[in-house]
Amino acid sequence: MGIGCRGRRWAGPFPVIWLILLMTVVACSSGLEEGGRALRSAAAPSRTMASPTPVDTSPAPSLEATQEGPAIRVGRPRPRTEVLSPALVRGTAFTASGLVSVRILDAGGTELAAINVEVGCGAGCRGGFEARLAFFVPSASRGTVQVFEPAPDGGVRGLVEVPVTLVPGV
Repeated sequence: MGIGCRGRRWAGPFPVIWLILLMTVVACSSGLEEGGRALRSAAAPSRTMASPTPVDTSPAPSLEATQEGPAIRVGRPRPRTEVLSPALVRGTAFTASGLVSVRILDAGGTELAAINVEVGCGAGCRGGFEARLAFFVPSASRGTVQVFEPAPDGGVRGLVEVPVTLVPGV
């Protein structure tokens, strides 16, 4: 069966070409969006489709509003425990960047070791992180393990400080 015009019947790909040309004219005269919908519906096989899931267009809540508890939690080392080099630092974080900075400071605030690590699930979700930092101290002394999200401007967000005793390693 073909499409007729003045008593003439067309068969083969010609009806499809005319349909596409017609839809192109509709797109030019009625707007690209309507023409695109018409082309998609003409080309798509007939089937029943479920209605689309509504999209939430409200602004995204801030990270602080969507998380449970502090943005960064350090599970290891525990406060006031001895830390041997290389130090294992573990925890969870909910950051906008998907990164945390981990560093070890001596009692005077001098940085002994530092590393940036990725949060396991990336940005905007709570995921785990783990870092091993090698440091040197000549004798057991007070120190601090810090974990924070580095801000784009070079600042610090969500700083967590864990007071520890730093112990010389092997």
